[in-house]
Amino acid sequence: MFRIFKNYESKNKHLLALFVLTVIITLMISSVNGANVTVSGNSFTDVENSFNSGDIVNLGSNTYFSDGNRIDVDVNNVAFIGNKNNHAVFDGRGNGVTIFDVSGRNVTFKYIDFKNVKSHSSGGCIKATNTIYVDNCLFKDNEAESGSAIGLFEDGENSVIENSIFINNHGVNPGSDNYIEGGAIDTHVTNISIRNCSFENNFALNRGGAISLAFGTDQVIDCIFKNNSAPSAGAIYSRNSTATIINCTFEDNNVTLDGGAVFSRASNLSITNSKFISNIAGDTGGAIYHDPVDFIVSFNISGSTFKDNNADTGGAIYSFGSTIIDNSDFLNNCAIRSAGAIRTGEDLKLARSTFSGNIAGNSGGTLYLDCVKNFRVNK
Repeated sequence: MFRIFKNYESKNKHLLALFVLTVIITLMISSVNGANVTVSGNSFTDVENSFNSGDIVNLGSNTYFSDGNRIDVDVNNVAFIGNKNNHAVFDGRGNGVTIFDVSGRNVTFKYIDFKNVKSHSSGGCIKATNTIYVDNCLFKDNEAESGSAIGLFEDGENSVIENSIFINNHGVNPGSDNYIEGGAIDTHVTNISIRNCSFENNFALNRGGAISLAFGTDQVIDCIFKNNSAPSAGAIYSRNSTATIINCTFEDNNVTLDGGAVFSRASNLSITNSKFISNIAGDTGGAIYHDPVDFIVSFNISGSTFKDNNADTGGAIYSFGSTIIDNSDFLNNCAIRSAGAIRTGEDLKLARSTFSGNIAGNSGGTLYLDCVKNFRVNK
């Protein structure tokens, strides 16, 4: 009898120990994986008070309004998810503050519309100093300094922005440096991927009506740029970077100075399978302006079409650096003065490309080669 009781007591102790261990493991897993949470209330402060590290914040189709405070995300692995069919909305109400200030790692934004931000700092809707993932979001009618929709800085490398729409985002509120680049997106970090996005009617006070890429190796893939504008770089401004543009369309972008669609400065620039249609530059490079400054950089174009672009000089392209163009078409581009299609001041290599209907007012209806050392045409 004593032995049976002893065995029973021992068994209970083991069960109790197993139960305690199970609770501890469950708590540990919960602390790692976070929780699914909802927001109680509809202000930015209510959102900020709703989450911890690892949480999924279910926003539903609700609208959240600025109360004058930004939402600081200083914990890791948080996801803000709206309703797929009827997005959540963050309304800045023109209150002069950024919506999200992200310093935590791996923060996700999905199925959210951001609108009516008026901020005097870079990154009007989302300012991130760490890695973010943006998917299926809309950024519309926002104003800030550079990057009125998204600004990426410091440790924001490896961020991904995809399947999103950017409309009427304006970089118009100068900061201390009195300089604005990137009307919708401004990035100063490396390995940024922007995929399957649409940019329309965005504007920057200086350069990069839609996007500014600086100091990184970045990709822009399967995107559409239409009616974006700035004094220079109507759609994309790349400086001190390696920029790869694949399967993009640039249409009706315009500038008063250089680079109707793309302005590349001290950057490696690669453009593949893209279309440049009816872009306008008041000075040089109706579609693209490329200036290596004093750096040795590459400028390669393949499988692309340039049609109906206009500029004072270099109706389609104005390049100060070595240029390689392969399997591309230049159709009906126009320059008021010289180089209806291409003007270059360095080596030019052309292969398997077509030129038709390009005109210039003074000289070089198709090409204007200014002090070119090497000019080669391959069939």
